[in-house]
Amino acid sequence: MHWGKPQNPVDRRRRELEAEEAQIRRRMKEVLKSTPKEVLQKAATLAQASAEIPPDPSTPATREETARAARSANLAHYLSSGSFGGGSSDVPMSYDRKVQRNKMIFLALLLLLGLFILVQIFS
Repeated sequence: MHWGKPQNPVDRRRRELEAEEAQIRRRMKEVLKSTPKEVLQKAATLAQASAEIPPDPSTPATREETARAARSANLAHYLSSGSFGGGSSDVPMSYDRKVQRNKMIFLALLLLLGLFILVQIFS
């Protein structure tokens, strides 16, 4: 680093984090060296023994519970999103959706006008 050149805060923080990481690694090595092997082996054995074995996914009960949970999660997400009942006012409509809406309104009015003319002619 040059004298008189302002220090970049990102580089300074990166160097601080690297120094802290090196210090933590040194401490971990010291702790592992000072800890007896029996204690480490016992802790590893207890952790493996206490691990819960998940149920077999091929059983029908598990599949039904999973499907039910997925359906209820989807329903909750759908209801909380506000996407039902005409859409959400906080999400602006895209240009394509506006064109589709206007086209549908125009065609519906054209159909009503055509039906009105046909009723007038044949009655």
